[in-house]
Amino acid sequence: TIPTKNKVRLLSWDRTELIHLLESDKSLRNSLKAALSWDIVRKLKLQRHMLTQNRVQNPAAWTRKREDQGISRYASILQNMLRHPDEVKNMSEVLTKYRIIHHIEDGDHERALAKCGWTEEEFRKGAKEGSYDEEEYEDITEEEFLNNRWRKVKRFSSKLVRSVTN
Repeated sequence: TIPTKNKVRLLSWDRTELIHLLESDKSLRNSLKAALSWDIVRKLKLQRHMLTQNRVQNPAAWTRKREDQGISRYASILQNMLRHPDEVKNMSEVLTKYRIIHHIEDGDHERALAKCGWTEEEFRKGAKEGSYDEEEYEDITEEEFLNNRWRKVKRFSSKLVRSVTN
């Protein structure tokens, strides 16, 4: 719980359900995009106003802080995207546009990938090295899955996922 001075209304959605809803309802998707865009524009105007009114004591440090926040935000977006490797190829164009708009340099991108345990080559391929195609293993019986070998694979996979997401 975070104490606030004013009343706050929090809305939250399951990300996957929200994405499916937005994909199925073009009007809702456009409305949400418009609302988010206007919010960003409002914040940018406020920042510009603060600078022009000399309300920022050290503009260079303030700009560096804003850039660092942008890079951190990008790293978070990238980390969330990489949690769904099957979507990496589909989302790479959107991510490239985001990088251009927010001036995310190649070095920042590569450092964010490394933090997530990915290489640039793996990202370009849209698959993590050593990952497997799930369809290849669809016909495994429950008995085969539960044998010792598969338990080890499952345990290793869980540790790998935890290390990437921490």
